[in-house]
Amino acid sequence: MKHGFIDIPTLYYFKEKNLFTGSCKENFNFRIFAKKLEDDSTELRCIVWEGKENFSLIDPSDYKLEFREEMSEEGVAAIANKIVEAATAYEKNGYKF
Repeated sequence: MKHGFIDIPTLYYFKEKNLFTGSCKENFNFRIFAKKLEDDSTELRCIVWEGKENFSLIDPSDYKLEFREEMSEEGVAAIANKIVEAATAYEKNGYKF
């Protein structure tokens, strides 16, 4: 589903335990995935990092942003909107966090 200048999968994609990794605005990278919580509920999480490195090579201390939303269509839209806002701010700041 298109959200501004990024295209994010639908809720069903994440309910099937898929993860989604994307990039935009030079070195702005993000990964969205479903995370099971202690109370057996599930939430959507998004991690943002900077650079050309693959997610698996990034140390958690190097994450620039982290978003959490409910596992719903509204949650997917909220994550997408937060990514667009953060990427736009990143660009306006000279491609820096």
